[in-house]
Amino acid sequence: MADNNDKKTEIAEGAVEDRRYRAQSTDEAAEQLDRDAAESDSGQGHTGHDDFLSARDARATGEHYRMTPEEEKSRKRRSIAIALGIVAFVVLIYLITMLRLAENVGG
Repeated sequence: MADNNDKKTEIAEGAVEDRRYRAQSTDEAAEQLDRDAAESDSGQGHTGHDDFLSARDARATGEHYRMTPEEEKSRKRRSIAIALGIVAFVVLIYLITMLRLAENVGG
């Protein structure tokens, strides 16, 4: 029973901590997270702003990725293929609907 109460207490403390971070401005919250991570002995939690998108504070780090011309061409071809697939699907649904309606009217 004590373990269950400990878990509830941890969850409640986490919720209070999350509300505290939300109440602060983004920069203040990021600084607080960095301080908390530095104080943490477990090695878990916020790892700094090394990631493209920091999972803990969910804000972009400012890194940008520029695609190569080959990647841009590949993306364009893929987008065109998806668009044609969607159009073909819509046309197919339209034709099937018209055929079924024609059967009901004709007969």
